[in-house]
Amino acid sequence: MEIAYFLISVFFVSLSGALMPGPVLAVVVRDAPRRPLAGFEAAAGHALLELPLVAAIALGFSALLSTPIAHAAVGAVGGAALVWMGISSLRVDSSALLPSGAGAPRSISSGLLASLNPYFFLWWATAGAAIVAKAVSWSMWVLALMYFAHVLVDFLWFGAVGLIVSRSMPLGGAWQLWLVRICGVFMAAFGVYFLLGAVAGVSGQSG
Repeated sequence: MEIAYFLISVFFVSLSGALMPGPVLAVVVRDAPRRPLAGFEAAAGHALLELPLVAAIALGFSALLSTPIAHAAVGAVGGAALVWMGISSLRVDSSALLPSGAGAPRSISSGLLASLNPYFFLWWATAGAAIVAKAVSWSMWVLALMYFAHVLVDFLWFGAVGLIVSRSMPLGGAWQLWLVRICGVFMAAFGVYFLLGAVAGVSGQSG
């Protein structure tokens, strides 16, 4: 019964984080009009990043995630990726919004890259680390169930958002083009914010 309560708690704690607007949500909204499964793809990319992270925390490396150097490195890489994705979104034209099977996996990589931000790693170094430690205190099976409960939230939320957006947007219309560009602005803004944070972190260390 205690394990069941723990897993339910993990689900709702994870939900509170998933509901906060962020770069991954911007990726979903940007791609969903072209690909109804974009939300599930982005969630898969997000989960692929979290899997080694959970394993590292379980092995005792959580302290490394909370260091200023780690935050600066993640902010620089993630920020640059978001700026690049944002600029790419601003440069699209209507022909690029047509459905394309070859481009379908892109939401997976975009979801992974959009997850590379200091706040994501800070959450796992603090609240996430406590959840992982509690799961490990029971067994590796509970850790696996914890990971499943956590990523299930992302698949349900981002998947639902993607399906709703895809069914409510006229494919290839001017409104969709503006939506892609607005999401591009938000992604680029997130990227610049993370880059500035990385620079400030490095300056603080050198000072």
